[in-house]
Amino acid sequence: MIWQSTALVVLMLGAPAFAGAQATNDSLVIRVEGRAPVALRAADLRSLPRDSVRSAMHHGEGVFRGPSLREVFNLAGIAVDSVHGPRLGQYALFEAKDGYRVVMGMTDLSEALTGRRMLLADEVDGKPLEAKDAPWQLVVPGDVRATRWVRQVVRISVVQAP
Repeated sequence: MIWQSTALVVLMLGAPAFAGAQATNDSLVIRVEGRAPVALRAADLRSLPRDSVRSAMHHGEGVFRGPSLREVFNLAGIAVDSVHGPRLGQYALFEAKDGYRVVMGMTDLSEALTGRRMLLADEVDGKPLEAKDAPWQLVVPGDVRATRWVRQVVRISVVQAP
């Protein structure tokens, strides 16, 4: 199912994005404007097919493991590999527990368009993520610098650009 949404970008006004959607220690909230938020528990995310990618880290390489971003979005009812028409103007805002935020266009998230498989990892090199990264880390393989990698992801908001 393809979701279309319209939104005011309240982030530019300094207001909290989609106030009221709160993640717990073991959940991830996914918001699409105009729809009820979806809170995915750790058990929900761990039930998804697991994938792995080898990618550079700050101190070498590591093998990250977790569900692909496509699988997570599909579970929340968001089709990322069918991006055309008005959906070309959508973007996803990834928010961390510490307030760190990263924005990526939906076209950047589509494996079908980019050939890049992004993960919401919960393991690296066969071990659970360290507390500073857990419970979920957005892994963006192929980036020269890991600035779009988000540690401690608590919320993903899908927004239509104005």
